[in-house]
Amino acid sequence: EPYLEGASASVITEALRRVADLELERIARDAEALLEVHADVASIARALTAWLTEQVTGDDLVRVRAGYHLQLEAARRPELRAIHVAWGQAVQGLAESVLRAAGSPTPHTDAGILSSAIDGLRLDEVTAPRPGFERRARPVIERLLSTLTAP
Repeated sequence: EPYLEGASASVITEALRRVADLELERIARDAEALLEVHADVASIARALTAWLTEQVTGDDLVRVRAGYHLQLEAARRPELRAIHVAWGQAVQGLAESVLRAAGSPTPHTDAGILSSAIDGLRLDEVTAPRPGFERRARPVIERLLSTLTAP
């Protein structure tokens, strides 16, 4: 039985590493597209909402769901924490870059708010999917960006 625990832990570690690597690649790739939108808050909100919608309704949905399971496992396994931290830092960096482009006076501080809100919207959708995600999420993201970019 200890062998199975070790083997299971190894499989989980490798799965989290793979999902995190794929997410880091996606963040790096998609950051460029999101940051090309140098327009108003509404345009940035549309781009961010489309990016999020693709994750919860497209081919990435299975990976997003797996990512949540694996992140929870990282809370129990110290060997997974470094992977989880690196992933979180990448998400925080993307949120900070988006907020800087949108005109936030405090993008570093506001990045935690934006990434938490997006994570909440995504988690809600992957656990209880309903039609119209993009229609529901866009006003939330736009309102949040408007608030965070106000002087």
